[in-house]
Amino acid sequence: AMVPAATPTTYLGVARQFVMKAARRGRLSPRHAVPFSSTAPAARARLLACPPPPPAAPGALAHTSRGRASRLLAPSARCFASSASSSSPSVTVDLVREDDAFVVIRGVGHSVPAGALLLDENTGDAVAYVAYNLKDMDPTELRAIALPLSGAAGVLEQGRALRLAEDGVVARAPSPDQAFGVGVGPSPSDAEGLPLFNDFPGVDDRQPISENFRTGVKAVDAIVPVGVGQSMLLMGKSGSRKTTLALDVLLAHASNEVEGGFKFVYACDTKDLARVREAVSAAGLESRTAIVTSDAARDSPGERYACVLRALAIAEGVRDAGGDAVVFLDDLSGPVEFWEAVCRCESEITGGQDGMEEMVEVDGMLIARFDALQRQFFSNILQRSARMNDKLGGGSLTLFGLLRGEPKREDKMDLGVKILKQQNLSAEMREKLLRALAEQVKDSSHSSNSDGGEDSSGRGDRFHVSTRTVEEFKSISDGHILLCDSNVGRGEDTYDIVPSLSTTRLGVGRVAAPEVADLCSSLQLELQQSLDASAFGAGAKASAKSVLALFTQRAGRPVPLAELREDLARALLEKKEKEFV
Repeated sequence: AMVPAATPTTYLGVARQFVMKAARRGRLSPRHAVPFSSTAPAARARLLACPPPPPAAPGALAHTSRGRASRLLAPSARCFASSASSSSPSVTVDLVREDDAFVVIRGVGHSVPAGALLLDENTGDAVAYVAYNLKDMDPTELRAIALPLSGAAGVLEQGRALRLAEDGVVARAPSPDQAFGVGVGPSPSDAEGLPLFNDFPGVDDRQPISENFRTGVKAVDAIVPVGVGQSMLLMGKSGSRKTTLALDVLLAHASNEVEGGFKFVYACDTKDLARVREAVSAAGLESRTAIVTSDAARDSPGERYACVLRALAIAEGVRDAGGDAVVFLDDLSGPVEFWEAVCRCESEITGGQDGMEEMVEVDGMLIARFDALQRQFFSNILQRSARMNDKLGGGSLTLFGLLRGEPKREDKMDLGVKILKQQNLSAEMREKLLRALAEQVKDSSHSSNSDGGEDSSGRGDRFHVSTRTVEEFKSISDGHILLCDSNVGRGEDTYDIVPSLSTTRLGVGRVAAPEVADLCSSLQLELQQSLDASAFGAGAKASAKSVLALFTQRAGRPVPLAELREDLARALLEKKEKEFV
């Protein structure tokens, strides 16, 4: 049964409303706003010990109402009938969402975890798995979102009776031994491996991040250094060379021949597969890299979300074994689209019930309950990065998440007015500077909207993420880097970042490489002073440009730390000499 799509501009508000109504009935405590509980290492070990399902059947295509083929997920095509005992709960297909390529299951208890397999009641075959339990959106109902397995499109009609598999029989990703050195598809493996859905480590499972992770990108290593076990968000409009930066990080470790060194997991779209393989081969990292792919042209948001989870699960296998993993999530729009589809579906089911937003306390903060659920969903991706404590093996997972979108920017005019208010200027001089600022904003806006055929809002890009969502990801990550708009359509093979809108929450002094740590603080101060002064004079603007030019990165040529130190020291010395003259 098909349900008409909701208006994209209203479904988020409607989703908030039905969550607020459940809260007003007093049946949802603030603690219930967290859909994923912490999983203890012992529990994870118990899940790993569970027997895997038998081999998967070939994939199948299901045509959606949008007129495109969608290859449904296939964590495992069959599961022995013994996996569903007579005491296993019976559930029912309540709704088939063809547009979103998932189904709504009724009768799924609040304790059923994501990843639990759903079996055909008659044959015992696995036909779907739970992707998101809706208990926190509406605790008065027993519903869950499930993603169908390959070949199950004709089985999952409305009203079909299913059974939940026994505890521990879940969708799985391949183990690291199975994944490295080979290509991995978007569908979870039928072989023994790690559960596809895992929780991020708790505070007690972690240790402080203090070791530098070298990227080979000058601006990153000097201005926003990355620590081993940190999550770093790479954001920018389409074509701003986020993938280029990520591949340069891979190339920076080409000479690292240390036994047991970093292992890399790269999740990307099939259109970028050849490019990623070329970089991995150039770095000589074939045996230490796993590539997980999905196809945005045909895969549903749920499949692309599962691709991200597979990459994370493989990297966690390395981390939990005491190793150091680095995972690149080349496109986070898949999880974003899946979450939006879930919210849209739930709001349509409830019929857009009226209600007012209510603030609840979650982890010591007052926040709208819907926002808490959204934050928790995205947190279960970015906060999988960690440096584990010594009792858990001391392994690490460093995460780079690539997001096609831009953060909220303070208008240049507003910023200029704030600066001018702090200056002791005559009324005539202030008016003159305000006119200059207004002209600068006008010129900047014109050049931005005429660059590359796509404006700064990202209109025309299907996978462009809204500014509101970008801000949400920023609040969750340990740091973020914004790529310059000027990288789009640039003739030469170089790229830049925006230093003033890039930061690390761990502190530069804490995770900077020892080789350049003593120069980073001085350089950042000089850069910030130059940027602040550039709005008030041609000379200061030229000075800022000369400092920024130091960080222009040539693609495919990661810079060693020794060379970076020489460049930084020379730049600081030249600036001091100019000031002295």
